[in-house]
Amino acid sequence: MGYIYVGESARGRIIRYGAGMFTQIGDAYQLELRTWDQRPAGPIGEAVFRTIVGVLRHTAGYDVQITPVLDGVPLTPQRFTGGAPSAAKLEDVVQVEAIVFTPGTALGAIFESVSLPGELELIDLFATAPPVWGST
Repeated sequence: MGYIYVGESARGRIIRYGAGMFTQIGDAYQLELRTWDQRPAGPIGEAVFRTIVGVLRHTAGYDVQITPVLDGVPLTPQRFTGGAPSAAKLEDVVQVEAIVFTPGTALGAIFESVSLPGELELIDLFATAPPVWGST
């Protein structure tokens, strides 16, 4: 018999479904995400990438790092931490920005949770670059 495995977005669990029941597999899991490369100036053009922006939702603080990957070469990881939301809020949404400011053809990123003080959700991850000649 086969099983279906589902990753839960907010609580870091992997759920196994089969034989009429759901079962959690292991404890909370660390998050690691590797993006596809962006090539805003085409396959051989060059752009000066500015930042990689991560938008996070958390319930008890966050401890994450972003490693820019420029033309296939990982750059220095940049770590971001923050405390729990104020007592009046159950969760908070924050934005972290890894600095790149380096020219290249392709930019990707590795986003990782370093520790999990509570629920952590990656809402968005994107890069900023200036407009390219001929773009609209």
